[in-house]
Amino acid sequence: MDDLRQDARTLVEMALVALSHAFGNIEDGDVPMLPFVMTDSLREGRAIYRFESDSLDHALDSAQLWLERADAEVSRYAFAWDGYITLDDGQWDALFVEAGDRLLPYGMLLCQRYVPSPLGSGPSRRVGEPMLVERLDSRLCEPLTRH
Repeated sequence: MDDLRQDARTLVEMALVALSHAFGNIEDGDVPMLPFVMTDSLREGRAIYRFESDSLDHALDSAQLWLERADAEVSRYAFAWDGYITLDDGQWDALFVEAGDRLLPYGMLLCQRYVPSPLGSGPSRRVGEPMLVERLDSRLCEPLTRH
């Protein structure tokens, strides 16, 4: 059980590092951010793969396809993109990070709201703390089978 708790802590830490990295990418008004996947693997350690395309939808599809075909050595991932979230107080620009692990059946979707800066007027600013949007199945973990 302690190993699973440590895996969960490591996954949360990775998700927060990915959110911080994503915010660093848009902080000076460089929006929208290119989607990226951050991975941990035995062979490469921590790596980042960026997905550039003519459209954001195609870049997101490419990142998701890449994750579906991820090498067996990838132990965890954090998939980040720029989007919008609608809450009770309106629609916000937000950075999203989906994170999952090969050993944990559930991952998470986090978001960080932000206010983009008008070009050249200073940095974008974070609004509040990162939020858990939902618990998701990990893209790397095989579904649990019940007997």
